[in-house]
Amino acid sequence: MNILKLLKDSFIDSVPIYGFLLLLNIPSFLVTPFLVLDLPTTGWKLLFYALAVLGNIFLIIWTRGASTYYIYSYFVQSNVSIFGAFKNTLPKLEQLILGSWMVLGVFLVGLILFIIPGIYLIVKYYFFAEAILIENRTAKDGMNRSSDLVRGRWTSVFLAILVNFLVFDYLANDLSSKIIVGLFPKIEERAGIIGTILGFLVNPFNQVYNVLLFMRVRQQSSPG
Repeated sequence: MNILKLLKDSFIDSVPIYGFLLLLNIPSFLVTPFLVLDLPTTGWKLLFYALAVLGNIFLIIWTRGASTYYIYSYFVQSNVSIFGAFKNTLPKLEQLILGSWMVLGVFLVGLILFIIPGIYLIVKYYFFAEAILIENRTAKDGMNRSSDLVRGRWTSVFLAILVNFLVFDYLANDLSSKIIVGLFPKIEERAGIIGTILGFLVNPFNQVYNVLLFMRVRQQSSPG
């Protein structure tokens, strides 16, 4: 797998749909700051906060799922509107949420055992969401499908994920926000907001990268 070409194509292919992906990601962008607010400790406020967090996580998973569905539909030349992407993702949300918790549980077990098993497992099940959304699989089948896709190419998938993290999370988000704060010290107290905005602006490229990675791994795994 040519990771540099994958990275280049993710930038090029993002351009025509960049604005639409920003619109798709607005709900997730709006609720993300809420998740880092100070946690209430007692009474009804704690219950309300817990319910609100669960609702926001639901909305974030739905938003990301709709984005993945929209990107894939664009690549296969299937005309889907933003509303259609949310609508078509909704019936798959139960399996998507279940799969998210299952993968998180497996990952945490791996981390408890040691860091390396956790990394191995997160790569092994990296494509579970794409399998659910694009191939209409259940959560369990999505994890099995991801495992099948990664088998025999774990290292190349790991390197592609690592490049994704370095480019879209570290360089374009964390490092950039630190540079901006360094240039303008007076806005240091707003560093978190700057990071959230940068993450929102970079996220479409990240999402296209992941869908392209899934499609190319799937193509490599197909016989013939």
